[in-house]
Amino acid sequence: MPVVQVVGFVLAGGRSSRFGTDKARAVWRGKPLLLHAIDGLAAVCERVSVVVGDAERYSDLLPTDVQVVVDAAPHQGPLEGLRAALQTLQPGQLALVSPCDVLGVDPAWLAELVRTATGGTLAAAFRHADTSGKGAGWEPLHAVYRQELLAHWRDQLPTDLRAPHQLLQALADRARAVALPASWHDRVRRVDRPQDLLALRDLRDDRTATVQLVAHNGEDCSPRTDTVAVEQPLEIRIHHGPIGGRQRTTFAVTLRTPGHDADLIAGLLLAEGMVQAPEQLLGIAPCSPHDTEGAVWAAELDPLVLVPGRMLDRKLVATAACGLCGKGSLAALFPDRPPALALQPGLVAWQLLQRLPAAMRTAQAGFDQTGGVHAAALFDAAGRLLCLREDVGRPNAVDKAIGHLWRAGRLDAVAVLVLSGRAGFELVQKAAMARIPIVAAIGAPTTLAIDLAHDAGITLAGFLRGATGNLYTHPRRIGQADT
Repeated sequence: MPVVQVVGFVLAGGRSSRFGTDKARAVWRGKPLLLHAIDGLAAVCERVSVVVGDAERYSDLLPTDVQVVVDAAPHQGPLEGLRAALQTLQPGQLALVSPCDVLGVDPAWLAELVRTATGGTLAAAFRHADTSGKGAGWEPLHAVYRQELLAHWRDQLPTDLRAPHQLLQALADRARAVALPASWHDRVRRVDRPQDLLALRDLRDDRTATVQLVAHNGEDCSPRTDTVAVEQPLEIRIHHGPIGGRQRTTFAVTLRTPGHDADLIAGLLLAEGMVQAPEQLLGIAPCSPHDTEGAVWAAELDPLVLVPGRMLDRKLVATAACGLCGKGSLAALFPDRPPALALQPGLVAWQLLQRLPAAMRTAQAGFDQTGGVHAAALFDAAGRLLCLREDVGRPNAVDKAIGHLWRAGRLDAVAVLVLSGRAGFELVQKAAMARIPIVAAIGAPTTLAIDLAHDAGITLAGFLRGATGNLYTHPRRIGQADT
């Protein structure tokens, strides 16, 4: 059974007359709007691209795993950008389109759009719950389009379409409407003018919350508000077994920071040895789009995947700090360890390695807001940041980062995993399953982590701070000069 690949496209239109400058570069909560849109799509899509009129316009902003699609007819409206996006797809693929100037859209809502685009449907978009039919009720800024729409558009639709809602109307029964979530208007804002950003300070964010407190400073105290990291439970279910004998099993319950849940699940299943290739995961989605907390997600495994009984019997329940809970014994910590990695002398220079924690720190927007989340960052051998994820649980952050690149087929490019705190056994275990040759931690390693790194062929660095740091295993992989 083939997996339907979903590709995300951010429509970045450049300078806005009402905004005065390029909205995509406007900063909100420490990050440009363009990167907020990319993160939202990355939680749902296999890969993400940006549609823009100039290929170099955002080269200084874009992560290395984000592709650029050049709009051959810039300034002609979003439909021309959509047409350029669809031309990059293969038959059967889906395009999930998002603008860069709308904030607060829940990835679970986008996942529901994707599930709607099936059968003869060529497009799916939100519509207001209090309208009947389509027409003026469309909310077309976020929509899913099938690659097959291109031919239908060329052969059967009017040539004077200018706006997305006109396209949806012209598609008639080939377009499906999804009821707009009830909480949309409380959580979603469009940025049209600079003052709109100033009004978004209290916009709900699943990853952070505002709390009231009393601050003490010596003998003085005063009431104030603070931003803290959200911690919520996530139940992970798996659908597995042969056709005709499928089973549904709760695999794990973990505490995490909401967001990038599909990547977290993919990374966890890879780390646990349940799957070895992205093709073995037929889908990852919330069990109910109306679950506002996104608390129950399911992973659909290929019928040929054989799930060992020990994985179903252990009843994994993990806190945000724990990657080992539920293991039956020390001997079961890592029963499916892959072969040790081959040593690559001088793969990364020491001078480059020592710069990576600072590079990670500059990208930690969540930590800047709350001071309460861990980070995991993946770099290539040239020191380019490939992916960074934050979470209240350090193992969750690692699973999200690894899961994202693994689903995108880009995990082979990773040379270094950088951790914002200590290096425990469970984090080195995840690196071993992902075949990452270097793990560098700002904090200390544990003895079990050192033993595993030695046996797995991983170079383990600890106390990496500025020009200082320790290499505990396989130091020859680290060169002494930039090359």
